Amino acid sequence: MWITGVSGFVGRYLIEELASAGFEVIGTGRSTLINTSTSYQYKAVPLKDRSAISNFLQVEKPDYVIHLAGQKYIPYSWEHPIEVIESNVISTLNILEAIRLLDERAKVKVLLIGSGSEYFSPPGKSHVFSEKDETHPPNPYSWSKWMQSEVGKMYTMMYGLSVVTARTFNLFGPGANGGISSALAEFVASCERERRSDTFVIHGSVELARDFLDVRDAVRAYRIILEKFDQWTQGEVINVCSGQATSLDKLIQLFFSYCSYPLQLQINQKYIRKGDVHSICGNNNKLKELSWEQKIPLKQTVKDMVTYCKQA
Repeated sequence: MWITGVSGFVGRYLIEELASAGFEVIGTGRSTLINTSTSYQYKAVPLKDRSAISNFLQVEKPDYVIHLAGQKYIPYSWEHPIEVIESNVISTLNILEAIRLLDERAKVKVLLIGSGSEYFSPPGKSHVFSEKDETHPPNPYSWSKWMQSEVGKMYTMMYGLSVVTARTFNLFGPGANGGISSALAEFVASCERERRSDTFVIHGSVELARDFLDVRDAVRAYRIILEKFDQWTQGEVINVCSGQATSLDKLIQLFFSYCSYPLQLQINQKYIRKGDVHSICGNNNKLKELSWEQKIPLKQTVKDMVTYCKQA
């Protein structure tokens, strides 16, 4: 099992999930320092170097590839679209092309990680998206993830590779870095440690609603998708999500409830963008057909995140 981006937030949870299920894991990433008690092999494989990827595949011969690596922040993508597209798309092309050149390329099963932000709900409207719905990426990051899955489809149709995409919605959990949930957890934990009241400033609308899923439920979904890989149509997309949209206002108040001191919210209206998607929620029926179910409720994840930050 080869996991790219293993040193990221999702990577360490995925290592533990797969190792506990008996998979031998080889990880590549920007750092060998990962907060996990699970043993795994680390290999330095630059994803911009196709020949290095080819050499790695020929030596290690992984049966599965999970491609986590890439740039993941929507705000960053607005200012650096080329960098984000190169990071997310070119790395995918290099991996799939290296697999195509293998003698036994069809035996390598590839799981790409897409994004629920590939769907689009017009401002003021809500919609529950299934895999059959059309994608209309509203920002450069979302475009990069859409292109990633389309590249996967191309390699299945034209070269017979085994590729599916887990179109994943908003993941959060203990140890998350970047994004509003991790900022809130750190803010609440700091107020608790210092026994102070304070004001949390959010740059944008709190009316936006997103489909949040605990990272531990998500990596379990990835494992199940891999274990039942042969039942998928090659190039298929599977939503990985909770199936419920939660407003940012509700999420903020839930985090605030774990602080013993009064907290206030300040909204910076300057950063409210007209193009922001009002509500993104996924339909997870296809995933549930694999006997997957969400085990960790939103409230428990929030509590675990605050606890993690207080102990850090």
